[in-house]
Amino acid sequence: MTPTEKDSKSIYELEDVSKHMFGVISQKFEEGPATRGLRDAITRAKMSAPPPPEPKPEPKPEPAKPAAQPSASASAPAVQPASSPAPAQPSAAPAAAPAAEQKPDKPAFDPAALAATWIEPIPGGKPAGSDARYEPEHEAVRSEVGKLESVTGGDVDWLKVKRDSTKLLTQKSKDLLIAAYLARALHMLDGFSGLVTGFAMLSELCERFWADMEPPKKKERRRANALSWLFDQLDRELGEYKPTEKDRAGVVQLQLAAKHLFGVIGQQFESEAPPTRGLRDTLSRLEMSLPPEAKPEPPPPPKPEPKPEPPKPAAPPPQAAPPPAAASGPAIAAPQTQAAPANAEEVVQYLAKVGADFLTTANMLRRANQADPLPYRLTRTGLYLHIAKPPPAQPNGNLSVPPPPPDLLTRLGLMKANGKWAEIIEETEGSLARFRFSVDLHYYSALALGALNHGDARDAVIDGVHSLLGRMPTLMVLKFSNGSPLCGPDAKAWVDSEVFPDTGGGGGGGGLPEEVTSKIDKAKKAASGGAFGEAAEIMQAQIERSGSGRNQLMIRMALAEMAATPAPRVALGLYTGLARELESLTLDGWEPELTTRCLQGLIRAQADAAKAKPPLTTDPAFERLCRIDPVAASKLTS
Repeated sequence: MTPTEKDSKSIYELEDVSKHMFGVISQKFEEGPATRGLRDAITRAKMSAPPPPEPKPEPKPEPAKPAAQPSASASAPAVQPASSPAPAQPSAAPAAAPAAEQKPDKPAFDPAALAATWIEPIPGGKPAGSDARYEPEHEAVRSEVGKLESVTGGDVDWLKVKRDSTKLLTQKSKDLLIAAYLARALHMLDGFSGLVTGFAMLSELCERFWADMEPPKKKERRRANALSWLFDQLDRELGEYKPTEKDRAGVVQLQLAAKHLFGVIGQQFESEAPPTRGLRDTLSRLEMSLPPEAKPEPPPPPKPEPKPEPPKPAAPPPQAAPPPAAASGPAIAAPQTQAAPANAEEVVQYLAKVGADFLTTANMLRRANQADPLPYRLTRTGLYLHIAKPPPAQPNGNLSVPPPPPDLLTRLGLMKANGKWAEIIEETEGSLARFRFSVDLHYYSALALGALNHGDARDAVIDGVHSLLGRMPTLMVLKFSNGSPLCGPDAKAWVDSEVFPDTGGGGGGGGLPEEVTSKIDKAKKAASGGAFGEAAEIMQAQIERSGSGRNQLMIRMALAEMAATPAPRVALGLYTGLARELESLTLDGWEPELTTRCLQGLIRAQADAAKAKPPLTTDPAFERLCRIDPVAASKLTS
């Protein structure tokens, strides 16, 4: 079929309608029907059709002719007296009066205007430029963004990423990978408005330069990987963001920009399109999480006009059917399967991407059910799947890995003192991807899960840390770049007593008879499961049965360690009494490890007591009660 001039207008309209239809299909279908053949056929028809004729301009209306003057011979109406002039008749509006020009409404989302900085053709004979992978700016951008996945960490200079990416996209190459990095930089620098601009820029580049941009069109998987990287980053971050009222306009604009970008992606990719379902679901949840809009005050009702007869009351409208019940939990999209590595050099990168998928899935599962052990196993597998050994250390034991910010650890300590366990879990699990070598974060997760009586989930954390430290035991003594330890004092005590309880560490009952240590293990499980009263009864029975003063002291020490989270005042009372007892027995020289363990516990208990609201206190009577009958002491604090 050879289109003729009379077909041109219909073909051009068909192309516009089909673009919209293909965009809708790509948004709604997870595995949509093939559209490439039809798209190519429409494109060929458009290319072979002559341009449609220009529409004829509408003729300008002629100005109205003035009314003809009546002739003198014509009979005229009677002249009205001057005292009563005839009322003036309203003059007819002149036809097509030149009304003031009205500016068209500004579109809700104008991608071309937002992306104007980056969409002009590259100067020279190639509008999309050429391969710039070996340009210094390209290498600088990749190196800077690579800090996100590097085990040595470091803060990304997003201003530098924006500056170098802009130079590349405007002067050297329309590169989709660089554009994805730029979109992320705009988001990090300017929040939702920056991300809207980034999505607009990606949409316009894909629409204008798809045939010749980098990576080459035949390397469609590389193009898909560039966008998948961006979508994965956004899915993880926005999935944990809690929007406020001030975010409303930005979230609405972001939805428009994302729908437009997803539509463009669906039109351009042939077979290797990046998955968008996860990010679409995340953006939908983000919009649904906005607080409800404040309803404007209704205007005052108009004054009723008097009527001779009141109207009959209208029949009540039929009751609308109740809305369908909301789903019990958020829908969880299956993560995209990563392509197998092509060679041995790509294995580490492949494992890192698989690990990132594990983290994304774990975050979704944890938000659906915080007590489920699976997300905690997935997190600890994904974090270290591609890492065989710790980062290289300097002679002083310092790594080039930045520590968690001080305010994060301070915030966790305050939440611990005030029993905000669910909040601790979200804080720690969400921070591990950035600070994966911090043993303290694992400790806080296990502590909070135990306090919430999520025993299986707590055990999943302990199992993951046991595997990690079994492979990389030097993490216990290495330090962050500022000299702070990867494993702080509280976390070390937890590792000794919970992660490796049989290696002679604190709380395991080293030197005690086997039947006593088995009872201590049973008491630990009860305490971590929220039943401290039961744990105290088990331990009190062992104290009473023990004929050795040293064994009694060690059992009380283990009980103090168990009480740290569920009964901090009992822990303070036990540690204070134990410290006095050890001092009176002058055991520093004979049992230095026992004394050190006790004093470390006392210092931690005092710090926790000071952070509590109101602060916890003790006195000699309570300390004596903790020593004689810890069960009764625990009931006083409950």
